[in-house]
This record gives sequence, structure tokens and C-alpha cells, in this order.
Amino acid sequence: MYTENTAISIPTQSSIERILVSDIIHFSQHENGTRIFLTGAKSIESYENLAFFEKHLAPFNFFKVTKSTMINLYHVRNFQKRSDKVCLSDSTEIEITTKRKTEIKRMLFNSPLIGLAKKNVSQPFYKIMA
Repeated sequence: MYTENTAISIPTQSSIERILVSDIIHFSQHENGTRIFLTGAKSIESYENLAFFEKHLAPFNFFKVTKSTMINLYHVRNFQKRSDKVCLSDSTEIEITTKRKTEIKRMLFNSPLIGLAKKNVSQPFYKIMA
């Protein structure tokens, strides 16, 4: 079972960094490796390519939005329908490719909170959460 306290090892040029999966906001292919953006306005660079992280983080809630970018769905703050962008918890806006747009909408709209709100439409939001 995977929890939010699960840590992964990320190989860099000079070390192996232990990072909590919940601290990862997104990955971006960068030169000969991958840049990992973390909470607290931190980032690290790994010599591994994005496909390496995509494979190893498959059990977690990550989604590849473009050929060179993968996001942590827990850090999505909103989806901008007109511009086809997601805004992440660090205020980064990332454009989604057309063929991935339908899939991310499905994933975001099928979240437990949306499902709960749809079932209890007659009740105010604050009563649903109580």
C-alpha cells in the first residue's frame, strides 16, 4: 500500500536524494535528464529521463500531460477549460496536449469530492463535508 509518506530515491549526478512522493509537484524533461519540482520552491535534477519516473511512479497519482511533462494530480489546483491548462499548487500553469485533455478532465471530475457533491446536490457544500 502506498501512503503520502512514501519516499522514493532519485539519482542525481552527485547523490541519491530521498524525496516524499507527496512533495513532488511535477517533472519536466530537461536537457539530458529530468528536473523535478518540489514543494517549498525547490527543484532537483536527475540524470534519468522522464520515462524512468513514469514507470516507477505508475502506482501513484501522476499523469503525463505532454511528451516532456508529468504532474502530480494531488497538486492540481484547477483546470482552465478555455486555455487547456492546469494550475498547480506552486502556481505553475502547464498546457495539456489535445489528446490528453479528455483523460485529465475525466480523472479530475471523477474525484471523490466531485462524486460526493453530485450525489447530494440538494445539500449545501458545508453540510456535505460535516
